[in-house]
Amino acid sequence: MSEDESAGVGPPGPVLDVLADPTQGQHRLPYLLGVLDDGDAADRLTAATALCLVVEDEPDMLPYVVERLVDRLDDDAPVEVGHALDYLAAGNPRAVDETVSAMTEADEVRARRALYQSGGGFARSEYLQPGAGECDVGRTRLAGAGSVDDPRQVRTIDPEADDDPLTEADDAGGDGGPAGDHQEVDHPDGRQVTRGTLSLVADRLSEVIERSRFEVLDVLSDRRRGRFGDVYRASGRLDDEDVGVALVVFRLPNGDWQRFLGDLRAALARWDGVDDHDRVRTVHDWGLRPRPWAALSFTDETLADRPLAGQVPADGDDGDRDVSDDDRDVSAGAEPSGDGQRPSLDAAVAATLDLADGLVHAHQHGVVHGALDPETVAFPGTALTVTERQRPFVTYPGITTAYAGHADVAEFVDPRYAAPEYFDDRFGAVDHATDVYGLGLLCYRLVTGDHPYDGPLSAVREAVVDDRSLRPSAVDPAIPAALDRVIGKATATRKLKRYETLTVFRRELRSIDGE
Repeated sequence: MSEDESAGVGPPGPVLDVLADPTQGQHRLPYLLGVLDDGDAADRLTAATALCLVVEDEPDMLPYVVERLVDRLDDDAPVEVGHALDYLAAGNPRAVDETVSAMTEADEVRARRALYQSGGGFARSEYLQPGAGECDVGRTRLAGAGSVDDPRQVRTIDPEADDDPLTEADDAGGDGGPAGDHQEVDHPDGRQVTRGTLSLVADRLSEVIERSRFEVLDVLSDRRRGRFGDVYRASGRLDDEDVGVALVVFRLPNGDWQRFLGDLRAALARWDGVDDHDRVRTVHDWGLRPRPWAALSFTDETLADRPLAGQVPADGDDGDRDVSDDDRDVSAGAEPSGDGQRPSLDAAVAATLDLADGLVHAHQHGVVHGALDPETVAFPGTALTVTERQRPFVTYPGITTAYAGHADVAEFVDPRYAAPEYFDDRFGAVDHATDVYGLGLLCYRLVTGDHPYDGPLSAVREAVVDDRSLRPSAVDPAIPAALDRVIGKATATRKLKRYETLTVFRRELRSIDGE
């Protein structure tokens, strides 16, 4: 910046010129970047604004500007550099993501760390924010990136690199370090995820793993949004045994976090106390610091991941539904694609009995699930078939009760599977009878291949509290009347008309299975 341009009060003239006419900004980009390096705070902020306006006027300049901003991301970077990067990412998340993904791994990690911290245009990471220089700490390292003293490590690896998920992938850079040429690895859902992204994932999770009892934990994917928080696919070694892991970092509701943590601690302890049953999902480990987390046995899919009978959803539908609006159609966003074939009647009833076994075990130990729906029914492998039946697990028992005092419980259960007591106090509180109702609806879903209710949330709520009986034979006349009777009683609107216990419900269902 020349002395004449920087003299006087207010932003330099060239910066003001760009603010007045961003079309001339392409020729001023090096100057604007220089103001970010040398100007005072007011000038830097004005120059950052001008840079963003130039990119808005000429989107082809975005990669150049983003790369130059990332070059300036260090311990002493002016805050305005981050502001400009944040603004560009908020307005152009896909383009910024593509630009960042094409950088060297070291630059990508630095850029993503800044964007995760700010939340600009990228998924916000509100926990485990690493400070500068924390990329390789504790048990966190990239596959092929040398060794650390602690034998317990988090290793981000290519899940397709070897049959053994605990075998390190070769480092294509050849120098044994995390930096080097940009590389990509396969994400479990088929997308390409860069090694830089996985490095940042391991970075964010390092403190969780440091507190866990795993000897080794391999981070295999970036996070995906789950029912109660962010879920990461991983593979670990625990007590000299290799196990598949789903690492869940729980969301914190608004309000009294300390009270919530106490409620969640009790819920996780109760779940941990009943997971010795083979139909209850295993909790390998859990903790509350630095944010509540649980390492669960890995399951391949849930009932919500399976298509309805005869239905193949559109590409890109992830099954997530926003049901906060009474006029929202909760039937929109059906389960992800598949052949749409429901299991045989025998297999559907057998799956319901498996779930009943796990739930009875939980009830006998004082644990009420409270949120039974297709997303809380997990399967270890492929879809049900006539020749091979994958037995389901009950997952997240009792976790909804931890959220009940801190958020609307209906936010944590599919409204189409919510008992009347979710919608109206006159039907009582959520208790063991709620699980009877929920299992009845799951049985309906399994035997018919369809949801019990559909349509706008207001219509679903009205149907749930209406005193009428669900009849699966109305969907398929081949379903026996005895099953109509059992499901109808389990899903009675009023608790006094439902089965007194899951044990009685299970016994009635077994009698039909025998027939």
